[in-house]
Parts: sequence; C-alpha cells; structure tokens
Amino acid sequence: MSRHTIVDEAACLESLTKLVRQALQKPRLSGILLCAPPGAGKTTLSEKEDKKSGRPVLRLKHSVLYAAASGDVEAGVESFFARAVAAAPALILIDNIDAIAPVAISGPADLRAIAALDAAFDELALDEQSSAGIVILATAVNVFDIHPTFLRSSRLSVLLHVHPPNWSQRRQFLWTALKEAERNMPASSANRKLSEGNITHSDTLGHELDNIASMTPGFLSADLMGLFSSAVHENSRVESSASDPLGVSRDIV
Repeated sequence: MSRHTIVDEAACLESLTKLVRQALQKPRLSGILLCAPPGAGKTTLSEKEDKKSGRPVLRLKHSVLYAAASGDVEAGVESFFARAVAAAPALILIDNIDAIAPVAISGPADLRAIAALDAAFDELALDEQSSAGIVILATAVNVFDIHPTFLRSSRLSVLLHVHPPNWSQRRQFLWTALKEAERNMPASSANRKLSEGNITHSDTLGHELDNIASMTPGFLSADLMGLFSSAVHENSRVESSASDPLGVSRDIV
C-alpha cells in the first residue's frame, strides 16, 4: 500500500472525508481501506461519508458475490461495476472485504467471489477513462485477513487504520454521556447537577471517571456506551428496589 495513515476513532471521519475528497479528484481508480476493530463503527462511518461526499454511492451486496448459479457471480459483479462507471464520479462501498475476499480461502464460493472481484478491479484499473472519479471504499477488521491481490497499488492503495480512543478521549466520552443523561433526566430525579464544563480532578465524580477511563484501555465508543447503558440500567433497578423494597407496587393489579 502506498499510504498507511493511523488515526484515533474520534478523528476517523475527518480523515476519511479528506481522503475521499482527494480520491474523487484523481483521474484514475482510487481505493481506500478503512481498517478497525469490531464495534468501531466502520459501517456507520462509511454511511456518514456517503452523505458528506454528495456523490452517488453504490454498495456491493455480499449476495451478489455468493450467488448459487454458475456464472451469476461474474454477471452480477460486472453489472454492479458497470452501474458505478455510468454514475461516476461515485463511491463503491465494499463492507467487510476481509469476509468476502479472505486470505484463508474456505472453498469454491470464495474462489469465485475473489476471481470475479479481481477481474472487475482489473478492468477498471486498465480503463483510466472509465475509472476516473471512481472511489472504492472498503472496510475490514484486519488487513492481514484480506486476500493479497486486493492490497496492490491498483486496488486498495490507501489504508486508514483506526485505533481505539486514548485515556482522555474515553474520559471525555463518558463525561459527555453523563451530561446527555442529565439533560434527559426528570428534574425530580436529579440528585445533583453536574458542574458546567469539564469535571475537575478534585471532584469525586471526576476521580470516578479517571478510574473508569484507566480501566478501559482498548474500549471503543460502542463498548463505552454499552458500559454506560448497563450502569444506568443497574442504577434504575437499585433505585426502584429502594423505593419499593417489598415489591408491593408490582403486586397491585
């Protein structure tokens, strides 16, 4: 690959937007690989980029590459790429390319899918006039799980590798989630209002956020939101039990 850009999760959309904008202006086929762990929101990021680019977007469905009848795979892929060329300048989205073009081939279906996709890439790369303004945006979990034929410079030449948020970003994410929860909380349920701005390190809640951020290295935004949602649910359950310890209200019909 010609470029290997490493960004954190928070800066990913900005970097992706810049890369797509540059690629759309090139007079030849351009390919970008968005590589990130599960739960990083690769599909969501690509969908957001769809809207920001303002260009026609065509998503290659996995069902096209795994058609049952012989010859349908080749015909389906050829038809799909022909529509992309007709719509140029346009984006082609290939989600989870490490699943549809794996380095560990498991059978004839994988071989047909890889061969059909490889032929389509070749045809676009050789015809510069048709491929002008075509950008292929693929997503994957691990670049090493992708068949090497798609990692050549004429295929996916730019790798955008997304790292999980760092300590300060995890802490800020949790603080933002707390503020959002407070805004949605009924006034009668709020025990205390959070101070405006960032919580100081001397504040008890601030220390708690520090500890949680320290205990969650490698956590993505989706992981942190799941952790936060579980805490909110547990807190609601405890408060409900405290207000009705005998469960009397649940017995009233």
